[in-house]
Amino acid sequence: MPRITRLTVYPIKSCAGVFVEQAHVGYTGLKYDREFMVIDREGNFVSQRTERDLCHVKVLLKDSLLTICAEGIGTHQLDLEQKGWRQNKLRQVRIHKESCVASHVDEAYDDFFSELLGKPCEVVRMHPSYPRKRISSALQREILASFSDGYPILVLSEASMDCLNGKVPDGTQIPLNRFRSNIVVRGCSPHAEDRWEFARCGAVELQFAKPCMRCSIPQVDQRTGRLGKEPARSLAKYRRGLVPSSNAVCFGSNYVVTRTGILKVGDELRVH
Repeated sequence: MPRITRLTVYPIKSCAGVFVEQAHVGYTGLKYDREFMVIDREGNFVSQRTERDLCHVKVLLKDSLLTICAEGIGTHQLDLEQKGWRQNKLRQVRIHKESCVASHVDEAYDDFFSELLGKPCEVVRMHPSYPRKRISSALQREILASFSDGYPILVLSEASMDCLNGKVPDGTQIPLNRFRSNIVVRGCSPHAEDRWEFARCGAVELQFAKPCMRCSIPQVDQRTGRLGKEPARSLAKYRRGLVPSSNAVCFGSNYVVTRTGILKVGDELRVH
């Protein structure tokens, strides 16, 4: 039976993740996951697809205190439960072709990312009064999401990682942090996460949506920010065309949350 070996929250889209021992799972995913996002002057999301320096932003999450830091830029902290933030300025923002309403965070965060990226930026937060609703083409229904590309939860198995690393030339090992998974599991065959219809643990129920189509971010070395050819080159040999009408390579799988609750590292998942 698959067992959870790692839970990761990514509070700021495209910045470093935070390992947690347990997490509340809501309909938009793990608590605080992709709750914040960097945007440009036009309100478009900013990610490592175009701004690889985002990989240098380290993120700490302790209780409700969010800390970000980057060498040469400094450190900033934010109390996630601070009262009054819901009255901040609202912004219309875009993630790919979709729009939603978000709340501006503060000028200190804007200045941090503007200095890091060398251009004017703002940081926004999901606003509870304006949930992001989108139509899942895979499930043919409306779902909730945070600032993730499209789905609340990304599941990846250690067996899939081992399979990939066995195919990368010259013995190069691709680290797990390239794939930005929320839930990592052990105790299944490679890519079994593509084949589960449901995964349940305690009160939590996850429903499979589709394999995760990969952009260029897994090719970014999270230590240096350099863009390489792997793992896209190796994945293209055996993980292409798994989603109808797309020739994209896929790795890991997207899930939606159908029942909420708590997940812990070490929990077993009942899958079928």
